[in-house]
Amino acid sequence: MLHSVYLSKILLERLMKRPQRSAIIFTSGTGAYFPLPGGLTNGASKAMVSNWGKSLHYEVGHQVEVLVWNPMGIKTPVIGHSTYFSCLFISPIAAVTSMLKSLGHTAITEGNFKHETMTWLLSWIYHTPCFLMALARKFPNKKEIEQDLVVD
Repeated sequence: MLHSVYLSKILLERLMKRPQRSAIIFTSGTGAYFPLPGGLTNGASKAMVSNWGKSLHYEVGHQVEVLVWNPMGIKTPVIGHSTYFSCLFISPIAAVTSMLKSLGHTAITEGNFKHETMTWLLSWIYHTPCFLMALARKFPNKKEIEQDLVVD
């Protein structure tokens, strides 16, 4: 996490003095959006890098382009092609090409349309049960939930 802070501090001092426009791209991940049990440090570090980059985008974006890239599955030799969800993964070239199209237009991107769609779907799948569990804790009695949801 701190390497992103220190490196951006060093780079921004130099990039802001350049006459031509420059860019910093932070690579994070969708773990920033979906904290999972057992993935505390992974999710927290990705959230920190995403928020750091997004904040820098608004602070220095008038001089240096700052983009946070949160890709999902990318086909690499490490992942292999035998994973169950390999149809949802994209090639590294497609991932980088689609990410670079967002540079200068937004603070944060998933890059590829497939990744944006999967992130949107996962947010519904992930957050709906969390909301229902929180609602069930707040109203342990089912009748209280029904009364609270009824609009007068």
